[in-house]
Amino acid sequence: MMSKATILIVEDNEMNMDIASRLLEREGYCILKAVNGGMAIELVQKKKPHLVLMDMQMPEIDGFAVTKILKENQDTRTIPIVAFTAFAMDDDRKNALGCGCIGVITKPIDVSSFAQTVKSFLPPF
Repeated sequence: MMSKATILIVEDNEMNMDIASRLLEREGYCILKAVNGGMAIELVQKKKPHLVLMDMQMPEIDGFAVTKILKENQDTRTIPIVAFTAFAMDDDRKNALGCGCIGVITKPIDVSSFAQTVKSFLPPF
């Protein structure tokens, strides 16, 4: 069997984390979890996931700042980051893409299409 991708979910809301991780685990993905920006930076640097789903609205370091930090780092800049946000206005999308995200997945997630949407952002590996 081909190995599945490792996906880091950065999410400070327990219910959102639970739903997203269960849907992706069901598809066979290896899931890493971070509940804040500092933890996300550490996990990305240590584990080098294939994809990061980044909550943009978090206390302390928000997802915009975390994304910028990861994109400025030589070791992590090529890891794709998708904004995972409840804020889906045009400016929010523009800001997410502007700080280095490759796309946006809005919350609440559509459970019927979430895994397929995430898969569409995964790089070949």
